[in-house]
Amino acid sequence: MKINKRFARTSAVTLAVAVGLGGFGIQPSAVQADQPAVSSQAAVPLDYLNDSIRAELIALNLKREQTFYITQTYNFDSDSYRYNDLIALQNKAYVAALDPAASQAELSAIRQDYEKALNDFIDFYILDGQISKMFATSEYVLYYHSNIGEDESKLSVSDRAVLHAVWDAQKYAEDLGWQEKGSYIQAFKEVYLPKVVQAKKLYVYDPAPYLQSASKYRADIQARLNAISGNPGNHANSVQAFEQAASLLEQLVNSNADSNQVKMAQGNLDVRYATLVDELKRDSPIENSEEYLKLKNGIAIVWKTMDAPKGIGPGQYPQSAFGDLRRALRKAERVLETATTLEQLKQANSELADAQTDFLMRRKPGA
Repeated sequence: MKINKRFARTSAVTLAVAVGLGGFGIQPSAVQADQPAVSSQAAVPLDYLNDSIRAELIALNLKREQTFYITQTYNFDSDSYRYNDLIALQNKAYVAALDPAASQAELSAIRQDYEKALNDFIDFYILDGQISKMFATSEYVLYYHSNIGEDESKLSVSDRAVLHAVWDAQKYAEDLGWQEKGSYIQAFKEVYLPKVVQAKKLYVYDPAPYLQSASKYRADIQARLNAISGNPGNHANSVQAFEQAASLLEQLVNSNADSNQVKMAQGNLDVRYATLVDELKRDSPIENSEEYLKLKNGIAIVWKTMDAPKGIGPGQYPQSAFGDLRRALRKAERVLETATTLEQLKQANSELADAQTDFLMRRKPGA
């Protein structure tokens, strides 16, 4: 049932979020069908992914993704335990759900913790008004936008399902009483998210980025194995786990698995890749280089600078200065984790030193 609502002109950022939530609505021409255009290949049976607990974990991952589409449009503390606990559980879910050997007890425990952490995150960081605005924006993009002209036939199957999820959630919130605090949050959690999980199963994804990801990761791992100073055989178990994750992603894509399962497999591969890279870096000569140790120590020193007095008074540093320095630190940390050349480490050292100097120059005079 369609709910006619007035909506305000939306910003470019909000429209981008709506596209992420549902797509931009136009059904592609006959070139694109409702299933990924990749050929099927003989594969190991994947029925285990359809058991109830694994399916719930895959659904929770999609719900977490949809929630992040909202919070990415405004600032929140990315160092908070709520955010980091949720990311840690996301990564555990990636690995466990895709592991045939994971026990039902293990999966159930992760599901329970993941669901609680997601609900806590939503309740703490998202307000009724933000959900209401997201619903209105999504409705505009998917239905009232001039490219659609209130003609659902122009939408893909997935986007049409997302549109009806929005309408159903709006009605649910209005039935609860839109003035009632928490009505839109409840509609988001109880109606919108479950329906979007089903809608995204119908999403027509491009297989190329997933296949390219597996290929790129393999090439990088091989280069790292060739460069380590130790015995590559010491990493056989982690290499095997990584290759199983890469092959599983390829298998799902090539068998036309639904979008939610493919995203879960990509997350699993990302975690396996990062774990193996960390392991190989500990066996790599770059870890023992002067540049590596200099950047590592520099990061530790600059983090202490973040303890400087904050404010607008004499001798204090403005809030914006801390934000800029934090971003520089995060960038340096990423280089420390991923660098494969000494030149990358040198450049990161130089940029971090400049960022610290810029920070110190912003101290309010006096005191």
